[in-house]
Amino acid sequence: HTDQIKNEKKKMWWGLAAMLLSKLTFGIAVCWFVYEVVSGQMKVGSLVFVLTAISEMKNSLSGCFMNLGRQYEDSLHVSDVFKFLD
Repeated sequence: HTDQIKNEKKKMWWGLAAMLLSKLTFGIAVCWFVYEVVSGQMKVGSLVFVLTAISEMKNSLSGCFMNLGRQYEDSLHVSDVFKFLD
């Protein structure tokens, strides 16, 4: 039971670190692109396009990794069921 709690805490901390890294990266990208618009090197329409593309890519990757995590959990559950049946 203690190992399960340790694993859940580890999973929580890794999830938090990944979320913070994602938010920080997106924030830096937004600041850089806004600077490009303010300095006149990029148009506002391009800024909107780039930020939308980054956001969609982030959402797609997040969904992909969530699905992979669910598949892994399901495979663990199925292997436990097969161990129980043997």
